[in-house]
Amino acid sequence: MDHKFTEQIKQWLDTPEAERDYTVCALYLLKLSGNRIMYFNTVAQLDRKRQFVEY
Repeated sequence: MDHKFTEQIKQWLDTPEAERDYTVCALYLLKLSGNRIMYFNTVAQLDRKRQFVEY
């Protein structure tokens, strides 16, 4: 288990919603899943995919 990565995710989740950088979280999602297509689609449609990234 990568404790540093887990801490980064926790810090992102603890950040107030208005201050969150969703591009960074999309990178976290890429690291977790390895799915590049999902990453590129998420970044391209970030305004619509915010709830998906948070989930």
